[in-house]
Amino acid sequence: MADQIIELLGPTGLETFQSIGLGVILLALGGDVLVRGALGCAHRLKLSTLFVGIAIVSLGTSAPEFGIAVIAVYYDQLDIAVGTAIGSNIANIFLIMGLAALIRPLLIRNTAIVRDGVFFIAASGFLLWIAQTGFLTIVDAGFFLGALVLYIFTSYVTELFYSPAKTSGTSPDQAGTVSRALDIGLAGRSLVLSLIFVIAGGVTLYFGAQFVIEGTIGYARQSGIEEGLLSLSVVALGAALPELVATVFACLRNQPSLVIGNLIGSSIINILGVLGLTAFLADFDIEIASIFTWDIWIMFAAALILLPFMVTGRLLSRFEGMLLVVAYGSYLYMLFTIHPAF
Repeated sequence: MADQIIELLGPTGLETFQSIGLGVILLALGGDVLVRGALGCAHRLKLSTLFVGIAIVSLGTSAPEFGIAVIAVYYDQLDIAVGTAIGSNIANIFLIMGLAALIRPLLIRNTAIVRDGVFFIAASGFLLWIAQTGFLTIVDAGFFLGALVLYIFTSYVTELFYSPAKTSGTSPDQAGTVSRALDIGLAGRSLVLSLIFVIAGGVTLYFGAQFVIEGTIGYARQSGIEEGLLSLSVVALGAALPELVATVFACLRNQPSLVIGNLIGSSIINILGVLGLTAFLADFDIEIASIFTWDIWIMFAAALILLPFMVTGRLLSRFEGMLLVVAYGSYLYMLFTIHPAF
């Protein structure tokens, strides 16, 4: 289907990188439309705003990664699905969090962030242990998806009993920012229109993921670069674009806690949800030891970087943010020069 659309867009077709770029744009647009529609449905069905914010918005931040994972499984390109999830997490912590700290120093200690940080470290550590065994199996998929349900439930309970205003010193106005934004954004939207948004977002995600996957495969074949290498870098950066945009706006609006929570929450879902779904849908066990062990170690190190800030409650300064950005640049350089698998 994507091949036919590419042919319609020009007599010679789109170049592979243009295909990836178009796919990334469609993924970002589709994810946003899908989340808006899901929020509208939940609002009309009178579901809890708190649950909606945790379940739908949190899962929606990883919509591009989910879309890529499903299409990658269909094309038997599991390296792209795994590489995108891992690469997006590395970009979330090093690049996007670093850029956020450059805009405004970040306070990382509050109940929600500590909770999510512990989940992120545990999930990264378990994935690292799996990498030592060699394969991501259907049993691991069940564990990951079960852990995702536990994470959403734990998030709901802690947010229900520990408000941000009580635990982190934020004002009630700041604590209710997300809820008010949801209510305002959903006002007057009918259930039918919300369902149309859900369908349109899902279709856009589908085509966006197809463009990304086929563009990645095409460029890899033309250039001789491994699909896994492209997924860890170019595709991962594209999939992380929604987090980058949301992070910049949150910083400019003086909501640093939302920045950290969104980035860590998205990283957790990329591991538990995206990788869990990929392993569940795959027809065979996914080998990750020979390709991604090095990158999983880096992702685990990125998770551990958060630990001293969560324990001490100190700010992530602009200088430290710059170091994170430099670390991401160094990772990309090593990825294309000395990565043991490529």
